[in-house]
Parts: sequence; C-alpha cells; structure tokens
Amino acid sequence: MLGSSSRGAYFRCGSSEHWVRDFPWKDIKCEEQGCVGTRTLGTCRQKEHYGEEFLKCYTCKNFQWLKDAIAEADVKENKKALNLKVKVIAKIDLDEFINDCRGKATI
Repeated sequence: MLGSSSRGAYFRCGSSEHWVRDFPWKDIKCEEQGCVGTRTLGTCRQKEHYGEEFLKCYTCKNFQWLKDAIAEADVKENKKALNLKVKVIAKIDLDEFINDCRGKATI
C-alpha cells in the first residue's frame, strides 16, 4: 500500500486509522493559557527517549509526550461519552404506584 510503513500502519504515529496528511496531532493550537503558538510534532533524538514522539510549542516552550497527549484526549472523549443526556420512561400501573408510595410521600 502506498504511504504505509512496513509495520502495517501509516507513517508518523504508527496508527492505521489515518494518513500522515490527516494526522490529528499535526500543527495544533497550543493549549497553554495565553499562548497563541502552535504545537509541532517532533521525534526525540536523546538516548533515553530515542524515537519517541512529542508535541512542542516553540512560542511558549510547552512540551508534552505524544503518548500522554493521546491518553489525555482519550480520557476527555470518554468523559464526553459519559455525559450523555438520557430520558427514561417507566410505565407502572396507577394502583401499583399508589401502593408503593403509600406512607412514603405526600401529595
């Protein structure tokens, strides 16, 4: 497949869910309060973290490992999914309702 890596995933992050041109972490707005910069994707060349991807804003020097940014985004997405508005409709016979509520509520 053109544009894919030998590992079966697309270039840059190793995901097979998008092409490099559609990479969701490429040149995104910096999240640091008051910063107007852009976070750029980079690859670490230091011995301890060689090859690991990171996001860095060269305006405010904000730094975050890509794996941490992805984990943080997943948590935010899961929280959004949990905040669904749900409407529940329960049907109960009026006599049964009155018997269940007798002595427990006032009308």
